[in-house]
Amino acid sequence: MQSVQTSPLRLDRYFFPRVSVAASEHFAGASRPSVTGHLHTDVKVAPLAGNGTSWEVQLTVTFKRGADELPVPYDVELFAVGHFSVPAAEAAPKAEDLLPRLHVTGASILFSAAREFLLGITARGPFGGFMLPTVSFLPQQPEATKAPSSGRGSRKTRKAP
Repeated sequence: MQSVQTSPLRLDRYFFPRVSVAASEHFAGASRPSVTGHLHTDVKVAPLAGNGTSWEVQLTVTFKRGADELPVPYDVELFAVGHFSVPAAEAAPKAEDLLPRLHVTGASILFSAAREFLLGITARGPFGGFMLPTVSFLPQQPEATKAPSSGRGSRKTRKAP
C-alpha cells in the first residue's frame, strides 16, 4: 500500500454562481456523446482574508464546438468558486509556496466537482449524461525539458483528446 501525502489545504465550501448548458442543435442523431470539441479552463487564486489562511479559487470551464470540429452534445460554461483554508494547527506556508498548491489542488478539486455537477445536469438532457474529460492542472514543462510521454496541458487552456 502506498502512503498518501496530505495537503495543508482544507476545502471549506464550493459553489457554482454561473452555469450555462445548452444542448447542441447540430448533435441530433448521434449515438452517444463524445468529448470532441474545445475544452478551456481558466484558474484564478486570491486571498479571502488578510491573514493568509483563507483563499478563493475560481475556475471557469468552457466546452464548445470549434468551427472546424464535429458537433458536441452540449455547449457548456461553468464558473466554480472554492473557499480553501490552511488550518491554524498547520505551519502556515508562505503565499509564494501556497499559490502553486492552490492552483493545482484547488483547481483539480473544483474541476472534479464541476464534472459531477455537469453529469447530473445533462443526465436529463436530450443526449444523456455528459462527462468532462480528465485534465491536469500541473504546470506545463518547457518544450526542451518535456518528457516525451508527459501529456500535460497548459495551466490555462486544454483541448479535449
